[in-house]
Amino acid sequence: MRKLTVIRGRSAVLSLRKLKVFIEDPYSGAVDIQGVKCRELGSVKNGKTEVFEIGEYGARVFVGGDLCLCAPYRVEPGFDDVRIEGSVQNFVNAGAVFVFKGQESAARELASSSAPKKSRSATVTRIVLAIVACAAVGGVIYSFVRKLTPKTFTVGEMSITLTRDFEERTTEEEGYELFCDRYSIYVEEIEFIYVPTAAIIDAKGFAEEIMANDPDVQDAEVKEKDGLVYCEYELYYSLYKLTNYYLTFYFKGKNSFYVVQFASDTPDVWGENAFKYAHSVTFGN
Repeated sequence: MRKLTVIRGRSAVLSLRKLKVFIEDPYSGAVDIQGVKCRELGSVKNGKTEVFEIGEYGARVFVGGDLCLCAPYRVEPGFDDVRIEGSVQNFVNAGAVFVFKGQESAARELASSSAPKKSRSATVTRIVLAIVACAAVGGVIYSFVRKLTPKTFTVGEMSITLTRDFEERTTEEEGYELFCDRYSIYVEEIEFIYVPTAAIIDAKGFAEEIMANDPDVQDAEVKEKDGLVYCEYELYYSLYKLTNYYLTFYFKGKNSFYVVQFASDTPDVWGENAFKYAHSVTFGN
């Protein structure tokens, strides 16, 4: 056996989603990717590195997920360990694509072939995995009052106070999510050991580093308002004919940076609540 090291560069596109890593396996592969039988090796977070064991045979490697395409990386047969690097980029009319370093042309070709041929307009649709309806509770009045009751959720050293109409879940693909029937809030913790400049930058510097390293969202301005650092942008996923809207806040705790991302297929559905909730963020020990 040899080692396959997958380095996922930090990117603002699908920044809070884990991406799955697949390898071609014509014998026992249970997943079909672009007509190739594959088996899942594991997953990799934004800005992180993962190591997997693979055989000595040649095979194609894919890194992606439900909202991310990927042109394969071909691993040659042999006994030497393999190291591959890439990041998620957003392509106009094609959406998110994982781009391996040195294989940008293959990614552009895949994006071009996946783009819609007849219509350039985005049809806004709902994806069940992104926005989940809250569980109904008995009684309209009781339900309304209950939904307005504050509820605090904690991730690592960070706590955020929302209302009881939010529920929480942790999944391999989406990470930590707080959701209601209108939008989702994704929370990611990035420990200082994964940010080389952590000792000298604040939350705004961290946000600027993330945005600067992704050419597809470089135009999204990092802003400050009432002591909060945030940015807004939208991305179109042509495969699903879906436009997603994002409002993302950045925080620096004692041991980690935190990204709190509001996401929906409806613009500004969170209204003034987003800043209200962001102001509720506190840090414990």
